[in-house]
Parts: sequence; structure tokens; C-alpha cells
Amino acid sequence: MNIKRALEWYFTGAITTRPPELLPAYKRIVKTMQEFGRVPSAHVADDDPYHPFVGKKRKSDNVHDFDFAGLRNSVALVAELSGATTGGGAEVDYAIRAGMPVLATWHKAHHASWYITQWANSSCAPPNLQLIPYESEDHLEGIIKTFCSGVQKALPPRNGLYIVVEGGDGCGKSTQSGRLSAYLKEKGYDVAGSREPGGTEQAERIRNVLLSPREKEPLHPLAELFLFEAARAQLFDQVIKPNLREGRMVVTDRSFLSTFAYQGFGRQLGVQTIDPLNQLATDGISPDLAFIIDVDFSQAKIAVGEFGNDRDRIEREGQEFHARVRQGYLAAAERHRNVHVIPYIVNGIDEMQARIRVITDKFLEENVIK
Repeated sequence: MNIKRALEWYFTGAITTRPPELLPAYKRIVKTMQEFGRVPSAHVADDDPYHPFVGKKRKSDNVHDFDFAGLRNSVALVAELSGATTGGGAEVDYAIRAGMPVLATWHKAHHASWYITQWANSSCAPPNLQLIPYESEDHLEGIIKTFCSGVQKALPPRNGLYIVVEGGDGCGKSTQSGRLSAYLKEKGYDVAGSREPGGTEQAERIRNVLLSPREKEPLHPLAELFLFEAARAQLFDQVIKPNLREGRMVVTDRSFLSTFAYQGFGRQLGVQTIDPLNQLATDGISPDLAFIIDVDFSQAKIAVGEFGNDRDRIEREGQEFHARVRQGYLAAAERHRNVHVIPYIVNGIDEMQARIRVITDKFLEENVIK
């Protein structure tokens, strides 16, 4: 069974001190966009973080943390920018620079945001930006439908699904990844399983260098990082991208979220170092669905001695290192969309797998076009 994914769209606007009559227009935009796929990320800047349109308190005042994870996975951005406000501008700038189709619209009766006026008065507006004012909600709906339908026709099919199982050493992620792959095959999906680092002949050789405890020369943290990214680039080129193009489901044991946690937090290299390299190695492809098995080091199999002398080079790191890795994973779950934290259960393989399957089934129901 090949997979065809539903398109995802992104909406942004700014209420703040704007007239309240703009809120129905925001809701009309999102409702219209939902005719063309899903709108899992809709950001409205507002002085009240509990505003009913948002539905939940913002996790961060940093727009990069709160919004861009969803924006990176969307096919286009619609921005309603009535009023002299900067709300929504960061998303517009990001989407334009990323080459994403962008529609910026505003009500003719209101002063347009300076994000619109600066481009409207420019002789070199970006080719991926459309600036269209509207007069009424019905007119607005027509503009949104024309924009979304044009984007939809220009896009290649979004095939395949990329699912990852993550977690600290000794949490049982390999077991859970294998069981999830078997479950999805039973449901009729064409599943390709893999792991990081590894998954190809060359990547497996890099894995041996990275993890072998018999390597006498210590690896510099940056050398370790570059080797992980090299193995990842090879895996994406040879396995993940080809299978996604063919509409298959790819389930991997680890992903770039490991590098975020282990090298970003464990080795303390920082996300500003990790992010661009992850983006480059994956060609911008993020997991559609990810599970992080959250285990305290004292409960992990490597801590209670189940691995014996078979621990690899990184598993042999001390408790403080693994505590930082756990912190990194929890930060990744806050930062990236569709990442689910599964609490580790001692001797609870079946219980953890059951929870993973429930979440996976719900995700497939909402995201796969039947």
C-alpha cells in the first residue's frame, strides 16, 4: 500500500490591538485552507496568550521556537496583515527566504502592515510573494481558494511517510522500532526499516568508527558530529529519499533528533552548530512522526548492567553526559512538531508499543489520503 500524504498549510496573522472584526476573517481563512489539506499550525500574535483563537498558552516568546517548526513542514503560507503591526512578519520573512509560496492579504478598509507596504513599493518583490487586498469575507475566500489551488497544482505529490523512534541508550528504541515496522506491514503498508548511523554499506562503516569502543584515538566532538552527518547524508541519498518518492513508509531507529540531543546537548556543541548541518544532511526532510522514549539513566539497561561489556563508545559515557542527552531530547520534543514523548516503563515493552501504535493509527487517519 503506497502512501499519499495530505498537504499542510500555514496561517499567520496579528490581532494585538487590531479591531475585533478581523477575527472572523482569520477563521474564514483557516476554514478555506482546510479544504486543501490540513492547517496544523496557525499562529496569531496577540497580547493575550490565552486568546480563544490560539487555544493554548504559547510555550515561548521566541517566534522561532513557537512557529517555525510547523512552517518548515508546510507547503505555503497565508498571512493576513491588516493594520500597522509587525505580528506575522517573521514568518513571512522566513517563508520568502525559503522560497515557499506566500500570500499576503489585508482588508482595504485597514492600513496594511509595513511588511506589505515595503514590498508593494519595491521594484524587486520576491517572485514567490503575492500581495492581494480583499473587500469582504466572500472576496477573501475566493482569493484564498485561487492561491491554494494554484499551489496545489504546482506541487509534486507528497508521497511516503518518515517515522522515527528515538531515545537515550538502553531505552529499547530498537525493539520498539522493529515492532512498529512489523505492525505497519501487517496493516498492509510497504515499509522500509533502517537505522542511524548506518543503513547503507558506507554509512555502516562510519558507524563502526563512531561507536567501536576499540578505537584507541579519541574523537574530537566536531569530528564525531561530522561523521554522524556524513552517515546521515549517505542514508538519505540512498535509502530515505528514494523510498519516500516511491510512496513507502520509512521507519528508522534514530534520526537527526539524536544529533540534536547527543552532540548539541551531550557534547554541548549547541543547536546553532547542529541545526544547519542537520538541515544540509537531510535535504530539509524532517520526520512526519517521531517517538522519543524518555528514560532516566538510572533505569536504562546500560545503567543496570544488561549490556555488560557490549556497550559502545557513546554508551560508555558517564551519567552527567546521559542526563544532558535526556534534557536535549525533551527540548527537541518541545521544538519539533509531531514528536511524542513515551515514558519508559521497566519491563513494559508491550505497554510502550501499545501507546506508540495508538498515536500512529491516529496520525495515519488524519494525514494519509485514502
